[in-house]
Amino acid sequence: MRAKFFNKKPIPKTSQNAFALLNSDTLSTVGTILSNFIHLINIEKSVLTHPNSAISDNQKFLKELEAGFNKLRNALEHGKPYRSLFNDVCKLKEGLEVIFGYYQTQIELCQPIAKDYLRKIRSEDSEVATLLHKIAYTEKQYAFHPKESKIIKKHIINVTAQDVMEQDMTTIREIVQQSLSVDHQDESENSCIRSL
Repeated sequence: MRAKFFNKKPIPKTSQNAFALLNSDTLSTVGTILSNFIHLINIEKSVLTHPNSAISDNQKFLKELEAGFNKLRNALEHGKPYRSLFNDVCKLKEGLEVIFGYYQTQIELCQPIAKDYLRKIRSEDSEVATLLHKIAYTEKQYAFHPKESKIIKKHIINVTAQDVMEQDMTTIREIVQQSLSVDHQDESENSCIRSL
């Protein structure tokens, strides 16, 4: 019986080019956008849409978006491109377009999700009210625990939702419009880099 030797399949040129253009600054910016989005969405109530259809499961969408982002970040950190990297970049850009559309709708509707959040925190038993009371009555300098930092971050992002959304929309537009290839664009690549 002959032993079979398989050559490792080469990484497609589109993925090589996309990897060459990936940089830590862009991924760091995308990470901030995703973090803001997590604080500005209501997983149960928010309506997210692709250009042609509604997203049926917000939790699944968010999980897949974060997984794709983490996969790209890991590839960049370790200097290791992979075969489907170009597709993952396209999916990430599509996810950013969904966030852009969500923000656009929220701004047009005067921030219903952020307003709902702010209405809820006004009650005396809200996490923010409890935390602020705790800070106010601590005699020494208060050291935030990670969970408390998240509460404060969510509060700040929701209080400044309009500014956060507008700034992130501008950044998303720039990211989505960036070319993924220096010297090679095929039809699938052109469809991936369409502008908002």
